[in-house]
Amino acid sequence: YGCEIMKGVFPKLSFIDIRSVGILCNASKKRIWDLFSLDLLNKHLGEAPDPTELRQLMETRSNDRTKPFSTKALAVVDFGSNTVGSDPSKVVVVMKNSGKVSSSFRFLFPPDLCLDMATWAEDQVEDASRAQERFNIEPREGTIKPGDTLSLMFTYRHGSEGLEELPILLKLSRGREIMLQLRGVTVKSGLAYPQIATRVTL
Repeated sequence: YGCEIMKGVFPKLSFIDIRSVGILCNASKKRIWDLFSLDLLNKHLGEAPDPTELRQLMETRSNDRTKPFSTKALAVVDFGSNTVGSDPSKVVVVMKNSGKVSSSFRFLFPPDLCLDMATWAEDQVEDASRAQERFNIEPREGTIKPGDTLSLMFTYRHGSEGLEELPILLKLSRGREIMLQLRGVTVKSGLAYPQIATRVTL
C-alpha cells in the first residue's frame, strides 16, 4: 500500500546543446551538431531498449566479453581536422534527463569492453592503442536526476598525420546501447581537409 510501481519506464537522456573549442570554434552550432550526429543520437536514445539491452547493467556489460554487441544503433562523432601539433579539438555537449527516473550512463572504451585483442591483426592493435590515447570523454560515466543536465567534454588530440577512428559504446543502465565511432583527422600544416558531416542511417 502507498507504493507506486512504474511500469515501462526507461532512461530518457538526450543531447540538447553543443559548443566547441579549437578549429571548430568558427563553425556554426548546426555544423558542429551535424558533425557529432546529435539528431541521430537523440533518435537512438529516444527509442525503447530491446530485451537484451534491458537485461544489461553497465557493470555486467563491461566485464563479460562473452556477450556480443548486437546493437544496430550507430553514430559517428566527427571532430573534423586540424594540423599536426595543434591544440586539441574540444567539444562540450550537454546531456539532459527528460524522464521521470534518474538515469545512469557510461562510455565504454575498448579496455572497458574487455575486447579480446589477441584476435586482432598487429597493425589493428597498434592503431587502436594509439587512438585510445588521442580520444577522451570526461566524465565517462555519471547519473543524471530528472530535469537535470550534465556537460560532457569530448577531446581529440592531433598527433600523427592521417585518419583515426575509435569505436566505443554508450551504455545506459537498463537502457539503450549505442555504438559511437569517434573520428578525427590530422594533416600537415598548410593543407586543407574538407570537414563533411557523416550521415549514418542505421
